[in-house]
Amino acid sequence: MTFVAIIPAGGAGTRLWPLSRRHHPKFLLDLTGSGSSLLRSTVDRLESLADETLIVTGAAHAEAVAAQTGLPTTAIITEPSGRNSLPAIALASAIAGRRYGEEVLVGSFAADHVIDNEDSFHDAVLTALTCAEDGYITTIGITPTHAATGFGYIKLGSELELSAAETPDSKPELAIAATMLAQTSLHVTGPHPIAPPLPAYRASQFVEKPDAEHASAYLESGEYVWNAGMFVMRADVLARHLRSLMPDFADRIDAIAQAWDSEDRQAALVAHWDALEAIAIDHAIAEPVAADGGVAVVPAPADLGWDDLGDMAALRQHLDVDVSEHAFALDAPGALVVDHRTGSDLPLVVAKGIENVVVTLTDDAILITTADQAQGVGEIPKWLAERGREDLI
Repeated sequence: MTFVAIIPAGGAGTRLWPLSRRHHPKFLLDLTGSGSSLLRSTVDRLESLADETLIVTGAAHAEAVAAQTGLPTTAIITEPSGRNSLPAIALASAIAGRRYGEEVLVGSFAADHVIDNEDSFHDAVLTALTCAEDGYITTIGITPTHAATGFGYIKLGSELELSAAETPDSKPELAIAATMLAQTSLHVTGPHPIAPPLPAYRASQFVEKPDAEHASAYLESGEYVWNAGMFVMRADVLARHLRSLMPDFADRIDAIAQAWDSEDRQAALVAHWDALEAIAIDHAIAEPVAADGGVAVVPAPADLGWDDLGDMAALRQHLDVDVSEHAFALDAPGALVVDHRTGSDLPLVVAKGIENVVVTLTDDAILITTADQAQGVGEIPKWLAERGREDLI
């Protein structure tokens, strides 16, 4: 079975301002100092699993996305405007269905996540593909490491019985566990360690970002995983749920997808795109389908090393050095100083004696905040826009 990876690459990453800007968002940046942008890293970790990767992005970013990834123009789906995750994923899935057949497996993976252990990620994706082959909308959950209030949660239900292969030699070149082979029959372009599938469960409930008390209770129960927004399914299964839950939306997506690889693409986008509801796939599809038992959850291994780099406090966990030649912290426990200025004759910046201070320096802006206020940084671009400072957002 063919597997097409979908990477929605949108948003401005406003909580990482002034590093992340509207025209140069966080997924195009090397925020962790790895030598690769977040988007490029996402493409690379999917390369050995997917037959094709489709990236959904805005017109303003399409050229940079192509330059960073080296993908052909047919692999970059340019949306006229950002309308949350469902329109982007649904369109890419429908296009994949037309190119590869309606039962093609598709998986959506955000462009701005950090994952340290690619082997564990691959095991989770392969297990998710098994569930998807059996007709589930499947999500990969993150094993909680602390009582986070910034993530949504998924409650685990009963464990699923995954289909098992009868023979390991149906496609031996894949080097995947025998129990995966009969279900996925994937064309994997690189080696992968032989490993049995991970456990999978029914999704019992999707929970919005909780307060601290509920987050602690979820962590202690061991019955919840973080919702990372990774979804794997067959294209026809997603289309069926869309037609049942949102028939007008489904008709419009079908019309755009039908015209996508033709000269009628622009006319279809003009006719239908702005009429699509701007909604997340979690709310539109996963939550109602889970209520009917149609969503599976694969808890990723605890060593996955996942983060969504949602704000500067999260970024701090991934940076080893807080000192540069022109900016550093002194006697400031928990401080983060990120100096992205490019000049050679720069004034010295010192943060002294301020616990958990966050200082971010760019050529045209300086942000000073604290780790516990980092989530609120996303309000700054809105404040700037209201004052006509479009040049800073």
